[in-house]
Amino acid sequence: MPEENTELFERYTSLAPVEAALAAARAAGKPAILDFYATWCKDCVRMEKGTLADPRVRAALKGYALIQADVTETNAETNAIKQRYKVLGPPALLFFAPNGEEKTALRFYGYRAVPEFLALLEKI
Repeated sequence: MPEENTELFERYTSLAPVEAALAAARAAGKPAILDFYATWCKDCVRMEKGTLADPRVRAALKGYALIQADVTETNAETNAIKQRYKVLGPPALLFFAPNGEEKTALRFYGYRAVPEFLALLEKI
């Protein structure tokens, strides 16, 4: 796990802490990003080492609650996270407004390059 991403996202492997982190973001009035990640997912690793490591992206993410659902292992805990948010698997990014409402039109699966990702952030 690259250190840059460890600093950027809070990583969880079960539903309760993911929901608690989203609730804390809502209570603080912060937008949030929920990233579905797995170590075996090539596009996840590409996003982590490329797009999410880019200094422009890191600067743009400063005001966000950054939550990562690590679904590397397939088990009841990770399946519960995927079912709750209706995500089949990684990579998937879900964006939440400061009021906690998911911006479903912005949800995406797969890799996004830096310019595309920065444009998405402007829509939250």
